[in-house]
Amino acid sequence: MEVREAPTVHHWPVLATDDGERYGQFVVISLDRAQSVAPLEDPLVLEDALKLPNDRYLAIALGTGFINHFVDTGEFKLNCEFYLVRQGLPKGVQTECVPIAAASQHPTGRPAVYPTAPLPWDDLYVLTFSSFYAVVSRIHCGTNPSQARLTKDMMLQLRNAKYEDLKAYDSGPPPRPTQPVPAPVPVVPLSPPSAQSELSQLDPVEQSLQTIARKAASVEKYVELWLDLEQACPNLDDPEGIKPVIKKLRGIWGNWRTRSIAEVLGKNKETDAWLQGVADPLSVDIPPSRPEDGCEEGLEDDAVRPEDAGDGDDREASYAPSPESQEVPSATKPASSIAAHGPGNDYPTSLEAPAPPSPTASSVKRKGFQFDIFNRMAVAIHSLVGRILRTLQALPSKLMRAS
Repeated sequence: MEVREAPTVHHWPVLATDDGERYGQFVVISLDRAQSVAPLEDPLVLEDALKLPNDRYLAIALGTGFINHFVDTGEFKLNCEFYLVRQGLPKGVQTECVPIAAASQHPTGRPAVYPTAPLPWDDLYVLTFSSFYAVVSRIHCGTNPSQARLTKDMMLQLRNAKYEDLKAYDSGPPPRPTQPVPAPVPVVPLSPPSAQSELSQLDPVEQSLQTIARKAASVEKYVELWLDLEQACPNLDDPEGIKPVIKKLRGIWGNWRTRSIAEVLGKNKETDAWLQGVADPLSVDIPPSRPEDGCEEGLEDDAVRPEDAGDGDDREASYAPSPESQEVPSATKPASSIAAHGPGNDYPTSLEAPAPPSPTASSVKRKGFQFDIFNRMAVAIHSLVGRILRTLQALPSKLMRAS
């Protein structure tokens, strides 16, 4: 069975149809847990990620996802926008779906979309509020790749149905109250390779914080993809199960970032004294980060709802912290990665500021930093990043004077 590792956008294995469309293919996907945390280079993070469920879901690859991740040659890694498919009407609002022929039941009589070849299952529905973007880590072609796909007209019908569902919801009851969106925290600039010599002049703490920011900005959801549908997934898993999994994945990312920053600052006595001075008067609103999509964390596990929405065309949902995952924001995604997403794709919201996470006894023992420093870490990050940014802005003039 052919397996292609780290495919680029040029390695999409399905030929264009007569209408020139390359996407619309029915595929089976599964979250690649290891690759989704690989940039963090932390064995404990990998261990936590591998504990996440490894279910497989039927989806439609509806087009490229515009995620700016590259292979060593500079080509874009293959990344797609996936619409999830389930057997039977949705558990929540049953109108928020599109039947796949031969299924015909829909509360409003919405017409079905027709695949170009039969699928191994019946009673299938595309969920209009459960799409997401991900990078493809590998493609399994299998012995009998499915020929089922949607034509360009069928894909347009699906997108129009999603737009109709958004309009219908907008005309309904007002959304539930949310926390105000706080002003973004300045992000530590990621330095190009040419600036590495200048970075070597920075304080070791500042260098470490830039490394953390760089790694946090490089994580993304990765999925494995199968073209032989029946071989890959004899029994379909419920796609609504992916929502809490992605929520926990983002919790792993956020906890790594919080812990890593706390480690760096906990090793510096001057920083400890500074933290003590700012912890009492400082009040911090944790801002949203990493725009994503309709299957993201913070949404209720039983439905992906537009009331969790903000501006409408970003790719991340809200970040309501869960008991098992108290997050802090990761580095902001490049603007091009956000702007490329058209209206109605997915829904960001405000971030409810979580309480500072309390480390377990094992994590304290492993990392060896003081418990009180860790608890004060969340309220100090906001001011610390601003301080680092001001230092970096003043760096060129200092270097000129030194030369």
